[in-house]
Amino acid sequence: MTPPPASPDPYGALHHASYDGEGDQPLVRPYAMTGGRTRPRYQLAIEALVSTTADPAHLGTLLPEHQRICHLCREVKSVA
Repeated sequence: MTPPPASPDPYGALHHASYDGEGDQPLVRPYAMTGGRTRPRYQLAIEALVSTTADPAHLGTLLPEHQRICHLCREVKSVA
């Protein structure tokens, strides 16, 4: 018995699918936004107040997503 031939594209045909429609967006895997973490770093209560102490002068060293979160949390935000 011989194994099936290896596919030249390990992701298959779906990897190269085109996304034309507005609601037809590519899937972003959670690990792409969490740096590979699969569990939360911090446990938040069901309701939490979130703010940042980040120095705005040093935000340029952060990822764009983290910069946006810091900008949003300059004032205390309620997260539920």
